Amino acid sequence: MTGASPVPDWRALGGYTFVKDKWTRAGFHPQPSSFVTPLRISECPVQMECQVVQVNGIRKDLPDHSGLLLAIEVRVLRIHILRNLRMEGHPNRVDPDKWRPLIMSFRELYGLGNGKVCTRSLGQRNDEEYFRAITKSDVVKLPGDDDQIAVAEGDA
Repeated sequence: MTGASPVPDWRALGGYTFVKDKWTRAGFHPQPSSFVTPLRISECPVQMECQVVQVNGIRKDLPDHSGLLLAIEVRVLRIHILRNLRMEGHPNRVDPDKWRPLIMSFRELYGLGNGKVCTRSLGQRNDEEYFRAITKSDVVKLPGDDDQIAVAEGDA
């Protein structure tokens, strides 16, 4: 789901649809932040308020992809964490035995145990080839752009 209306073409291709009130749709509740404008999600056990320090473009070697991928450096201003996730005797440390974060791997959500935690809902497109478009340029040709799969016998 996206809050952009109309839905940009590239989002629509990924299966995204417009949702005016994402808070209600997701079943979350907003909570004020201390230092930044965006609201926090009260249901999240760990939350970080951050300030953007620097935005760096990735793949500057492909001029037709300028600005498509960005690496964003942030400064953490405040961390909000539930008391029951803190390490005993250390109020500023997270106890890794108590916190079970979600980890995104290949657009799927996993926990620290085996298997997926839930079914993907970040867009319905599961075509990994769709995302290869951001690695290729129509201006600069690079080795590997021909999409030929070459796997030597015994390679995994």
